Amino acid sequence: MNILNPDRIILGGLHRELLDADPERLRAVVADRSLWGRSGGVPILPCTLDHNSLVGAAELAWQPVLDDPLAALTA
Repeated sequence: MNILNPDRIILGGLHRELLDADPERLRAVVADRSLWGRSGGVPILPCTLDHNSLVGAAELAWQPVLDDPLAALTA
């Protein structure tokens, strides 16, 4: 968050449960730990995709393998 300066934060899996448990506290902690204080206004949203813990950065990292498994094995 401090490095990328996102316009929103999407939480899935276990992290979504933290958001569901106490959204105001989570937002307050995020704002408090922001280096520039700007993160207090960044929306923190729950992921709405099915199987959200499998979707995201990990899927992007595996996409070349999913697209062409044989090429990935020989690379």
